[in-house]
Amino acid sequence: MAELLESVQSNVLLASDKEGLDFRTMQMDQCSMAGVAAALIAQVANSTLQLQYMPTIHWAVPALCTCSLILGLLSVYYSFQLHYSLANFTSAYHLRAAFTRRSESNEGSSEEQMEEGRWAMLASYQATFILWLPFSLLRLAIYFYLVAIVSYWGVAAEMDLQESRARSTIVSFLFFDTFFCISG
Repeated sequence: MAELLESVQSNVLLASDKEGLDFRTMQMDQCSMAGVAAALIAQVANSTLQLQYMPTIHWAVPALCTCSLILGLLSVYYSFQLHYSLANFTSAYHLRAAFTRRSESNEGSSEEQMEEGRWAMLASYQATFILWLPFSLLRLAIYFYLVAIVSYWGVAAEMDLQESRARSTIVSFLFFDTFFCISG
């Protein structure tokens, strides 16, 4: 989040009008990509809920898939909402006004304050959080899905391979190895 605050500070607030509008276009493109990726994750999580052993497996695995589905859908919603909001900024002035933390004084109109430079040229935490939200939700959806699918296949392999203890040990090792690679 700190990197995004610095990026907004340098690419919107302290940059030229053209650079500010280029930043807006870049963010709109990223929102589109995040929305499509989140929709794919949500679809895959929904399909995973239909797998063979899902009804008999521990409740945590379907819960992880459901969380991944919900987080993916939220990411889709916020991505396209952010894309729509960014598209409504028609000038660099409006973009700067939206991403600037307001000063405490309420003297004069906001346009007068902006022209006179009385607004603090610091990035707004709220606006930066809104930029950060869709990508964080997508990241969480992916993590939840990976943990769910690895857990599912680890348990499903245990269910199929009860007669072969050697294969079961290898599958368990791969499950934990993959889990630790994902988490760390």
